[in-house]
Amino acid sequence: GMGHTTNDLLERFLYYFLDLSLLDYKLFVSNRPSLLTASSVYLSRSTLGISEGPISDRSSARKIFWSKTLEYYTSYAMKDLECTVKDLRMLHEEAEDNEFRNVYKKHTGSSQRGSIAHRIVLNESDLGFEM
Repeated sequence: GMGHTTNDLLERFLYYFLDLSLLDYKLFVSNRPSLLTASSVYLSRSTLGISEGPISDRSSARKIFWSKTLEYYTSYAMKDLECTVKDLRMLHEEAEDNEFRNVYKKHTGSSQRGSIAHRIVLNESDLGFEM
């Protein structure tokens, strides 16, 4: 098949995570659409390993998947996204087995957006937030 650019994959993951968020009533009604979108961008970037380079702190070097530019344009700091990103990650982890499997199938089938949903689900500890 044709190769995909990082931006193509980023866009596909973004749509996938947004689709998942629409199906989780509690997540959807309790968060602003802008927060869900920013969190989907964050989770897409972290899933694809798009980072701003490791930041060394006392304990370890952790990757940073958010940037000052993204913070400026979304008005969300990385810490603002943490809970929503973790909720989305959990939905992604469970998507194949639960009532969201239609969204999972939509994004793993040979549809227009291509097959991305079966790609890696990050461990929560790999999301880049401070433990």
